[in-house]
Amino acid sequence: PVKDKTNINSICLSIHDITERKNSIDSQNALNFQLIEFNKELEKRVDERTEKLQDEIKIRKVTEEKLVSSLEKEKELNELKTRFISIVSHEFRTPMTVISASAQLLETYGEKFTLENKKKHFSKIADSIMKLTNLMESVLKASRAETQMLNLNKEEFKLISFCDSLLSNFETMNPKFIFKKIYTIDSEFALFTDKILLSHILENLLSNAVKYSKDLFEIDFIVSRKNNFIEFIVKDYGIGIPEIDQEKITKGFFRASNVSKIEGTGIGLSLVRNFIDTLNGEFYFESIHGVGSSFYIKVRI
Repeated sequence: PVKDKTNINSICLSIHDITERKNSIDSQNALNFQLIEFNKELEKRVDERTEKLQDEIKIRKVTEEKLVSSLEKEKELNELKTRFISIVSHEFRTPMTVISASAQLLETYGEKFTLENKKKHFSKIADSIMKLTNLMESVLKASRAETQMLNLNKEEFKLISFCDSLLSNFETMNPKFIFKKIYTIDSEFALFTDKILLSHILENLLSNAVKYSKDLFEIDFIVSRKNNFIEFIVKDYGIGIPEIDQEKITKGFFRASNVSKIEGTGIGLSLVRNFIDTLNGEFYFESIHGVGSSFYIKVRI
């Protein structure tokens, strides 16, 4: 038999409709894209909300801090008022009592008093009036200093002459005391600052040194130049300031626990602190209870 040499090629085709699958993939991709965009939007809103909450927290924190600060200031003010009433009423009472007693004695027994006795009581009245005047002046200065109503009037003056004049007054009023002067600057040196405020500062420090020196009648007064400052040191060898009181000693109407028997208002160091701040200077002190105190004042040249 004759074989048929004809080659027969055959193709088998398999056709699948993937439209549905493609549509499904497109839908899934679209859904994923929407999810991504939704997440981005959600994250953005969360970030905005978080930032807003953080801002609210900061505002609340600042408000709370202001409230706490306000309460602390109110508490401090109440304590200040209490100290003011207690100290000032006591300081007023003593001279007023002296004035009243002397006036009554003069009225009742004036005709029988000798001229010397009359002078004695008139002198007591004058001294008491002076104490009241000084007390009111100190309170007024403290009030002006606290409310920043001090006027700054700078002028140029020879510093050594100024210091000598200041110490001379204290030597006259306190003849028992030895004021040891140590100057390391030229006698012709001129300082440009508020002379009145500087005078108040040094007078307060020297007055305290005299008042709290006990039986040790020596006070060191040192003036020197430290770079761009003139430094004043007032050093006494008296009762000192207890360590527990040192943090509060420059607050108005505060008195150390070891000075109850010594007259005073507790205004002096508060004034010194405010005056030196007005002069843009520096103020600090060192003190040992029972040994003495050193007060340092730096005034910018």
